[in-house]
Amino acid sequence: MEEIRVIILSVVSGIVTAAFLYWFSLMIKRIIIPAYQRIAYKGIDVSGDWSGEWKHSDQITFNFSMSLKQNAHDLVGTFNVLKLKSGEQEKITNMTVQGEIWEGFLSLKCRTISNKELSFGSALLKVNSSTLDGKYIFRNLVKAGDEIGAFNLLLVRHNEKT
Repeated sequence: MEEIRVIILSVVSGIVTAAFLYWFSLMIKRIIIPAYQRIAYKGIDVSGDWSGEWKHSDQITFNFSMSLKQNAHDLVGTFNVLKLKSGEQEKITNMTVQGEIWEGFLSLKCRTISNKELSFGSALLKVNSSTLDGKYIFRNLVKAGDEIGAFNLLLVRHNEKT
């Protein structure tokens, strides 16, 4: 009987210890390290809302909006592409964004949110005072997904109210 009690106590204490260690590691990864990075980071801040436009032809225009959240060098956010044909909305593509900023450049990876259209792309953008300027390379859904598309991308920061 004593052995069973020792075994049960050992198992329970092992589970409690594992749970505590897991909780402690989460606190370090999700609270302490990000807080330290925010305090220690001295680079440029690109968080906020950005927008731009690319005229593909006389009839087709793409409007872009990007919202970024930044923690030190790491970036997450959303990237939305609105396709206009003859001024009428034809399609909206919503994407998630992950990336980083390093030495004045943003490197971003974009993926569609919906599983109904599987597209993805990458952007390399130079950070200027109020613009992000560079290239966007993507899987072209219009060409049955077998072609790589690319264009120049210029995004302008929205004025934030203070």
